[in-house]
Amino acid sequence: MSVLLNHVGEGRPESPGFVQRLARIPLSVLFCLLALCPIRAAAQADVRVLIDVSGSMRETDPQNLRVPAVQLLINLLRDGTRAGFWTFGTEGAVLIPHGEINETWRARAMDRARRIDSSARYTDVADGLYLVDRDWRETTEDESRIVILLTDGQVDVDDDPRLDAQSRKEILRQRLPALQGKGVRLYAVGLSRDADLRLLEEMAIQTGGFAVVARDSDELLGAFLDIFAAAIPVNAVPVERQQFRVDATVRELTVLAMHPYRHEPVGLRLPDGSLWRGGRHGSASRWLAQDTFTLIHVLDPPQGEWALLGGGRDTRVHIHSNLRVALSGVHRHALPGELLNVTSSLASAGGEPVSPDFLALLHHRLRWVPPAGEPLQLAARALPDGRVEASVPVPVEPGLYRLEATATAGIIHRQATAMLRVYEDAYGVREEDIERASGPGKRFSLRVRQDVISPAGLQVSGILRNPAGKTLPLPVTPQADRWVVEMDVLPGVQEFRFRLAGRILNGRRFETTTPARLFGQPVQQEVAPDDADAAAPAVQPEPEVEGDPPVWAWVLGLLLGGGALAGLGGLLLLRWRASRKATDAAPAVDAEPRPAAAEDDLPAIVNITQVPGQKPGDPPAGNKT
Repeated sequence: MSVLLNHVGEGRPESPGFVQRLARIPLSVLFCLLALCPIRAAAQADVRVLIDVSGSMRETDPQNLRVPAVQLLINLLRDGTRAGFWTFGTEGAVLIPHGEINETWRARAMDRARRIDSSARYTDVADGLYLVDRDWRETTEDESRIVILLTDGQVDVDDDPRLDAQSRKEILRQRLPALQGKGVRLYAVGLSRDADLRLLEEMAIQTGGFAVVARDSDELLGAFLDIFAAAIPVNAVPVERQQFRVDATVRELTVLAMHPYRHEPVGLRLPDGSLWRGGRHGSASRWLAQDTFTLIHVLDPPQGEWALLGGGRDTRVHIHSNLRVALSGVHRHALPGELLNVTSSLASAGGEPVSPDFLALLHHRLRWVPPAGEPLQLAARALPDGRVEASVPVPVEPGLYRLEATATAGIIHRQATAMLRVYEDAYGVREEDIERASGPGKRFSLRVRQDVISPAGLQVSGILRNPAGKTLPLPVTPQADRWVVEMDVLPGVQEFRFRLAGRILNGRRFETTTPARLFGQPVQQEVAPDDADAAAPAVQPEPEVEGDPPVWAWVLGLLLGGGALAGLGGLLLLRWRASRKATDAAPAVDAEPRPAAAEDDLPAIVNITQVPGQKPGDPPAGNKT
């Protein structure tokens, strides 16, 4: 045990409680995790970035945040990755020569990134794609090919709109198939809502990439981060309240802190309590402080609890370790109503199996992070092999979502993120009132976006729930560009949906239903009378008859009046006798006063109190006449 702990903690300060936590994990498991499982190199990537430098960028990116965005990518890409940067406007040009990333390449790239401007007249996307789609080396199974495109507008190659339309067709019919044939995934960032989002989405979907929109330059860095997370899955540790934990398997970490302009300097507090800042940062190999973000890269970080001081908008910590969270079942492009079967597991970077003893200690968490609002926790079920599984309905609200998976065991914390785009207008349903031979009717028609959903092999059916609650299939008639179904409007409320089954344009199969359409009016039911009330005849009131009262009524009134007078007289007589006796018994004015009565004597003294069962006029209790 001591030999293993010395090996694990060699050259690193131990955090309080680390040995105690470590002792809870079987030695065989730790030996595999920390000694026998080497850290293997991540899958190599060839990343090529296209930056729009057209004149319209002066309005959409007035602070030229493309420069820090490119510098951010330069520092997030790992050593050994092949990368290059190009600009496009009136024509394409090399910005940062393509090559293998190392410290020399990175320093030169950081300087060249400052040359980005907004001087070009046109926006020739096709020429830029032609430049980057050259000189791909022979690929291997471990290499991925990625193109990242940033633009703020439409395809614009000439003052003649016909030439613009022709260039757009060239992108879809020549440039896009060429990228697909080489296995390139295209990721696009549209800066402003004026960007040709339909074109960017179609290129991204068909190549298996991703497209995001930054509404303004303030969202540009976040959009680049989302693209980077989708393009190159990273190993990360969760950050909670600006704190994160580093275990003994972590060999490198990169802290990225997003913050407002001109924010106070960011600092790091280490597990031993020491503080790093920009000018004094110990063994941190890189410390890049910009107006909008701070990036810190640390080799051989001490294990234990770390804290970030400053920053605040968004903090991410990427690590290099042989343990990572693996996510499966999440698709980049989804339709509202789909059901995803997502699994999360802890795996080794080299593919070696993780010990079941260690997997039994894991706690998993899955949650949605929506475009706006609070994260939503997902219910997951544990599987015998240590994985967790969740049936995740795709949110109805459109937008860009993150699915976060976290695995925790002692001080070992891991997190993985998957990006998912929910399309708002992948299909549209139109409702019309019509007249049928049988009476009033409804017509529903469905259209789909053919740049998202493949029309080939798409199966469409109708589902009707009638007023009695019974679900019935309805025949659907395909027309030129839509699917149509008609039905009668019956008394009561009815519900209709389309069911779609087919493929996304990238080939993935899907099945979903459109949101329910309700029509009709509730039937007003008459309340039936109760059986007993219905059988009994209605009671008719006796008619009032005016006239003199009968003789017996006069006699009864005289008797009641006489009795009342006699009772009143008796009460007055009793009160007179009681007052007379009290006067006779009262002492003289100059007589010696009687002592106060004790509490025990009260029943004998308060002798005119009426007791239960006593009648008016009887002698008071305790007195004898």
